[in-house]
Amino acid sequence: MTEAEAPKSYRAIAELDGDWWVVTVPELRGVYTQGRTYDQAKSMARDAVATMLEVAANRVVVTMEVHLPDHAETAISQVEQARAARDEAAAAEQRTLAESARRLRAAGVKVVDAAALLDISKQRVYQLLADC
Repeated sequence: MTEAEAPKSYRAIAELDGDWWVVTVPELRGVYTQGRTYDQAKSMARDAVATMLEVAANRVVVTMEVHLPDHAETAISQVEQARAARDEAAAAEQRTLAESARRLRAAGVKVVDAAALLDISKQRVYQLLADC
């Protein structure tokens, strides 16, 4: 897909109203939609934007911004932060494993022993060494 063909992105605001998610797209006047589930509302928002612009739905990306009462959206933010921290910790673990595998091999430790010491498979040790 060329840059000229890249989908355009729009911000949508989703608010819970009883059993329905009500969605508005501030950038496009008159674009309102709803869905019984969050995923349905997101899909409906994408379709509504595409319809308004008279383009195919695959030419539109909708980023949902959730507004909930009593600052309940803080819960979503906390989960996102926890996941980001988890992902960073996993990346740090992989970097440390790779460096440790390299150091163990440089010290003359056999791959099978490095695997046991690092509590990973010997195949993973070979992968880590190949990535260095």
